[in-house]
Amino acid sequence: MHIDTARIDEKIRKLEQIKKLAADPEMAELLLELVTKNGDKPRISTKIEGNGKRTKGEFMETVEKLCLTFPSRFTVNDVVIGLQNGGYTFTAHNPSVATYSALRRLTKHHVISLLEKGRRGKPAKFIVSKAHTSN
Repeated sequence: MHIDTARIDEKIRKLEQIKKLAADPEMAELLLELVTKNGDKPRISTKIEGNGKRTKGEFMETVEKLCLTFPSRFTVNDVVIGLQNGGYTFTAHNPSVATYSALRRLTKHHVISLLEKGRRGKPAKFIVSKAHTSN
């Protein structure tokens, strides 16, 4: 049996080009927008389970799992809506504040990165950190 190593080398070369593009956060976002359906954000298919009182760690884990599903940049509101669509019921008085706090902690743990700091009328934008994009 003959193995065509030239084809393998060509695929490796192309994958290395994609890897270089993915190393740049802006190019990675563009690449993901092209790969996903018209830039749509994925719907969360897993229901968030829990009865009774939840801990901060459980909320952090839930937010982290959701963030890792976003194909490109996302905002606090994207995460809140994703959690609600996934069946999560917030116990916090203000879901946006609780979610923003969780995103800041995930930023400190290098799970996600802050792309643009939020300003009045313009929300902060986050993206999954490079180390977590392959998970």
